[in-house]
Amino acid sequence: MIQVGVGAWGASWASRVAASPHWELAALVDADGAQLERVGDKVGVDASKRYGELTAALGDAEADAVLVVAPPPVHGPLTLEALDAGLHCLVEKPLSPSIGEARELVKRADEAGKALMASQNYRFGHGYRTVEEQVRSGAIGRVEAIQVDFRRTPLFHGFRLEMEEPLLIDMAVHHLDQARGLLEGRPAEVRARSFNPSWSAFAGNASAHVEIVADDGAVVAYSGTWAGRGPETTWDGDWFLQGSGGALAWSGDDVRVYGPAPERPGRIARRLGRREGRRIPLVSLPEVERAGVLAEFASAILEGREPETSGRDNLLTLELVFAAVESAAKGAPVRL
Repeated sequence: MIQVGVGAWGASWASRVAASPHWELAALVDADGAQLERVGDKVGVDASKRYGELTAALGDAEADAVLVVAPPPVHGPLTLEALDAGLHCLVEKPLSPSIGEARELVKRADEAGKALMASQNYRFGHGYRTVEEQVRSGAIGRVEAIQVDFRRTPLFHGFRLEMEEPLLIDMAVHHLDQARGLLEGRPAEVRARSFNPSWSAFAGNASAHVEIVADDGAVVAYSGTWAGRGPETTWDGDWFLQGSGGALAWSGDDVRVYGPAPERPGRIARRLGRREGRRIPLVSLPEVERAGVLAEFASAILEGREPETSGRDNLLTLELVFAAVESAAKGAPVRL
């Protein structure tokens, strides 16, 4: 694997790839020579396999795939160059800052017969997989309402601080992708409002409220901020799902299922069924988060199938995100 981008997040990615049993770092690419040297030395990539641009790496290093961890505006050009060179592509979210460009990437990957995967690593965590398993098994019936509350105050540097909609495009893309994966129906309408608190370190909108209505009537209510005050949630956020057969609460490693309210709840039924719930053991996963992404990407290539969060699948998530951005700008709902 050739990795493009070794900034702060890219350096972390390089360590993940170097530690993966499924991949070997064939080369590193970055315009910052000093950072390239630091990361290359740390992960053991030979100095001869460190390049200032992707073109040089493609012409010299032997590889099966390219990992794009550069800023979003260059995701498209870098991915197209890699696909044209005959390599599979794993791209950090968002796959592209434009839905039109994202569709072109999917089209070109199809034409090249190569795997294109978006790194939606939040789908590969113990908590989410446990919730997904409960929903798929029918533990709470058909999901009709999802509430998500996300509050963090990260100390970012670089491009995120200058984005117009950093929360929606760079963070909510994870949560909306997770919610889409739990819905039985397909999102049909989005209404959003984004804003920036006076104390925010971001130039753009660090907070947003999003409502999604699916074609089967299910509703998602999302409230998120990167300029939170007071207690923080986990990076996954706090979730509450209500279904035709009960409810599910998820926060961190705590997943609880609640049965439907009895018609005439007694004291014990009320306490056990509605207040405490039933704690669900987390599913066991051999590899989680980005390690899980790397494992899935390798497996999909070896098996000749689309990866779970393929570019094609991710188009549906990007449609949600860009619809939310459009709705926030227009002050009106957007139909998908």
